[in-house]
Amino acid sequence: MHGVGDANWLQKNVKRRVYKTLEQFVKDMELMFANAKAFNEDDSQLYRDAVMLQKELRSAAAIEKAKTDEELAGGDEGAGHNKNMRIPLDKIEHKGDTYRVGRHILSL
Repeated sequence: MHGVGDANWLQKNVKRRVYKTLEQFVKDMELMFANAKAFNEDDSQLYRDAVMLQKELRSAAAIEKAKTDEELAGGDEGAGHNKNMRIPLDKIEHKGDTYRVGRHILSL
């Protein structure tokens, strides 16, 4: 099965930074698992994998939702010490030039 709700579609959406919230990503993952379960027999490996991965997704999402703003920003060590902070950027401005962030390289 290929198209909306499959793994390739999700991967493209992640690379294109379609997801602005965890909820948007989880919703599409849930769609992928629903499709896997709808189009495969209950006793198939694909169906069982979808069930297991869906449980893992829900657990991971619950952990992320429970995090404080400080935890999401890289800790409570202060603004100067957030070495673990990773915020996705669409662009970077440097010395008057604006660089757009691509898949592997920065481009003007």
